[in-house]
Amino acid sequence: MDDKEKTVKLMYLDTVYAAIKEGVNANFVLPFAIAMNAGSQYLALISSMPQLLGSFCQLFSADLMNLLKKRKTVIVFAALIDALMWIPLMLMPMLWSDNIFLLLNILVIQAIANSLLSPFFNSLLGDIMPQEERGKITSKLNQISGFMSLISSVIAGFVLAVFKPINPFFGFSLIFFLAFFARLVSTMVKSKFIEPEVKEAPKFESFFHFTRNIRKSNFGQFVMYNSWIKFAVGMSAPFFTVYMLKDLNMDFLTFTLINSAAIISSFVVLQAWGRSIDKEGSRKMLAITGFLIPTIPLLWIVFRDAWILFVIEIFSGAVWAGYNLATSNFVIDATKSENRLIMMSYHNFFIGVATFVGAMLGGLLVYKLPLDYMGNVNHFIFGLSAFLRLCFSLYFMRKIKEERFVDVELHGPLSKRIISILPKQGAIFDFIPRKKGK
Repeated sequence: MDDKEKTVKLMYLDTVYAAIKEGVNANFVLPFAIAMNAGSQYLALISSMPQLLGSFCQLFSADLMNLLKKRKTVIVFAALIDALMWIPLMLMPMLWSDNIFLLLNILVIQAIANSLLSPFFNSLLGDIMPQEERGKITSKLNQISGFMSLISSVIAGFVLAVFKPINPFFGFSLIFFLAFFARLVSTMVKSKFIEPEVKEAPKFESFFHFTRNIRKSNFGQFVMYNSWIKFAVGMSAPFFTVYMLKDLNMDFLTFTLINSAAIISSFVVLQAWGRSIDKEGSRKMLAITGFLIPTIPLLWIVFRDAWILFVIEIFSGAVWAGYNLATSNFVIDATKSENRLIMMSYHNFFIGVATFVGAMLGGLLVYKLPLDYMGNVNHFIFGLSAFLRLCFSLYFMRKIKEERFVDVELHGPLSKRIISILPKQGAIFDFIPRKKGK
């Protein structure tokens, strides 16, 4: 087994523990803020400002790479910072249960650490993956992540359900300790990664040049499309939690089970999505899922029964799994190895800005819209988000082209032949924004 194979296996192990942490982070930080009586504007800030500031810091990743020379150094240090920040989070429920500002600052520090980790991790992953197995490896990583996120989410939801009648804040402390321990182990595994030598000197396109020419390149069109989709998703995403816990009066166990449905379905379909992308390219999957994503918030408007919402989230998880896997592989195909790090950072910066602006607009609408005339204001936000998602998909999917040669069926005496030549190579997404959309 060579060094690259060893590192891929270590990444599988790392994903186990990172996903345990992410299962807590993605599903229970907003409920904790709601338990602290955070209003809609604070929830929008908590959902978006950490990602915005983290994405801004990614713009300096190229300078950091030139300074430190080794990607693993940044990966391990950033993961350690993220782990240590769970200690004050673990103590907050008992000592500072009403300090929303402290919570926001801790989440910002964690987001900066994870945002710095992300492009370096993905750059390293892109270098060690054989191009013909990218879909297979990324789908397996996501399967592991989905399964472990599911396990940790269910455990965390059960803990909160048990301690809610006694002391709900103590329950939050316990699940935050689980996240701390898992992230600490993940950091130790990351320290064992074997980093291959960079054969070519990194080439960095300036942010100004990239932004000025963003409409002229296929990758630029993709960045704009994904950013606008995240804008529309960011507008509604923070308020699904509020809608479930307050409007629908769900208990923590029901809340956890419905959120877990998306993880279950993504776990089931990821291998099939990976094979499809390896065979037919990323754009086709991007187009199919891009036109299905707008239906998800509409279904949440129509149905209120928990078991139907569980089924909707199964559908949502399958769709988002395909979309996220397609976007990650598209970025690989559309960028070159030597500029992978910086192009990934630019992509994530636009995503962070779009998510922040969307969440702020959503929070403003929730705060300002006349509830007496609008009915359920969350329904209006969900409907507007769905409409914008559809508009962006209709506009941009005509402009985005496939970046790799895909299946070509040769008729006549020749049998079917698979062509898998990547004209460009590049970066891949962080397995943990991350953050599930609805």
